Amino acid sequence: VLRVIRHGTLALRGPYEGKAASLLLLEPRTGRRHQLRVHCQSIGHPMVGDANYADDWHTYRLFLHAYRLRMEPLPVESGVLDVRNWCADFDEALRDVEDVEPLPDRLEQAGEWMTH
Repeated sequence: VLRVIRHGTLALRGPYEGKAASLLLLEPRTGRRHQLRVHCQSIGHPMVGDANYADDWHTYRLFLHAYRLRMEPLPVESGVLDVRNWCADFDEALRDVEDVEPLPDRLEQAGEWMTH
């Protein structure tokens, strides 16, 4: 599943500054290693900071972040581990932002950055 949440331009210093980028919500379907990174690169939209699949050695980190991790069943009282977290530097990495779609109610903030 791929949903575009926001468009804008990269505010990161370096060769990609000012290039078009989007905040995406991606939902993996399998547990394959690098699944999201490989698929994004294969459609011509690699993730910002991906040295392996985008040859991006200039960005200070890979802009791929799990906003939510849910595992069940677990041997705890509730039987479920459900952790949510937002990566603060996503907001600083994009400027001239245009919201494409509101974030789903079940998310507070979510996404991964990809270049166009």
